[in-house]
Amino acid sequence: MKAIVFILWLAAGACVQAINERFEVHPMRQLLNVINEFRAQHDVSALTWNKTLTHKETQHSSVFKVDDTHVPTIDLVVIAVNSWYNEGHQGNQGCRTDYDRMVSDVPKQIGCGLDNTGNDSVVLFCNYDPPVVIPANCIE
Repeated sequence: MKAIVFILWLAAGACVQAINERFEVHPMRQLLNVINEFRAQHDVSALTWNKTLTHKETQHSSVFKVDDTHVPTIDLVVIAVNSWYNEGHQGNQGCRTDYDRMVSDVPKQIGCGLDNTGNDSVVLFCNYDPPVVIPANCIE
């Protein structure tokens, strides 16, 4: 009898783990979902994921740096996306580079990645395709 209870207990644990894994949202999928929710508020079409854009930061990337390598990835994603979006509500209409990239109707695809700088910092970057042209007077 104890063996049967133990087997049922193991099976139940495996089912719970499988359900959690099935419904857990990957941090980059969550990032895409949140950015697309913000885009929808501006009547801009949703972006699709492009894996080739995830490999390296470029001069056109939106970048968010955290000086703590222990921040969970999902928290980093939420903080970064909110920071980029809030940039548009800070009154500087001319140089809202990350906000403008996020809500522009120019890009159709996005790819984001993480870079551990080796200095106890983590950088989240997102590349848009086609890239959004940012005014030359804006400091990136």
